[in-house]
Amino acid sequence: QHAKGGGDGDGDDKVSTSDPQDAEDCNEANADDESSDFHRLGVPVDAPLNVCRSAYLKRVVESHPALAGSADDLALYRASFERIAESSMESLRDATAAAAQPRVQVNATNHPRIFLAMACYRDPEGIRSLASAFRNAANPRRVFAGVCWHYATTPEPKGEVTRAYLRVNRLTAKIEDEAQMIGGQGRDLDAEEKFLKKCMKHQRKLQKEEQRLEADCHTTAHPCFPAEFRSHVREVHEHYTQADGPSYARWIAHALWMGEEFTLQVDSHTRFVKDWDEILLRQYAACPHEKCVLTNHLLAYERAPKLGEDAQVTNG
Repeated sequence: QHAKGGGDGDGDDKVSTSDPQDAEDCNEANADDESSDFHRLGVPVDAPLNVCRSAYLKRVVESHPALAGSADDLALYRASFERIAESSMESLRDATAAAAQPRVQVNATNHPRIFLAMACYRDPEGIRSLASAFRNAANPRRVFAGVCWHYATTPEPKGEVTRAYLRVNRLTAKIEDEAQMIGGQGRDLDAEEKFLKKCMKHQRKLQKEEQRLEADCHTTAHPCFPAEFRSHVREVHEHYTQADGPSYARWIAHALWMGEEFTLQVDSHTRFVKDWDEILLRQYAACPHEKCVLTNHLLAYERAPKLGEDAQVTNG
């Protein structure tokens, strides 16, 4: 988690005036340092964070002492990536905060805020989980969320058919089986190719529909999510091909934390009981130490047939 410090009102946080030339020289030095960080990792200065991370991991393997590398080089690569990552996350927090300002201010003393961190990889349950959290909270105004969505953010390249969608994958498998039967024992390749080209338009049509449905359920603009609390959700949208495992996605989600008193990490397939926020706060208050952590393995649930409907908790 990262937080920006604030003044306490005693005047210690005041900034003294300085020579404008000194400030300009400092800015240029910072820009040079940032540029050298990108150069050290071997990526352009405008490279996105996922590209920088891939380059960093490559450098880790090359410079690790266990593989005859240099510990000093490893430390330099790590420091460079951490500076790039922090700068990227700070820009991300500023951008999402500007786009998602809460309409109602919450008294943090009497009503501590809760930050939900959620990573969602191509999971239609993600928006249901988020909606469940806000709909079932005793005080939804105290709830904020940071979500890292990974899904098909853009249509597949024109003319291509991918097996990345379940229904398209099933259809393609049936088409391939049928094509082999058409080819027969002698494998009439011309007949097979003609059949496959004929089926291509049906695959593309289904793929386009699947991509649209996937995009629709990976945003708080979905009708199942309460519109009045969209401003409480900070969202990052990335194409599923940029995903690099759940830990990296959760790191991005947690980077959207902006000082809420409590954080709660949840999976993209979670359901919340009524007044869950009050229940958790009471349980936390009953703990013997202020640094306690509440954690548990959740019960299973049966998904509701329609978005917006309540799920049924099972004992499985």
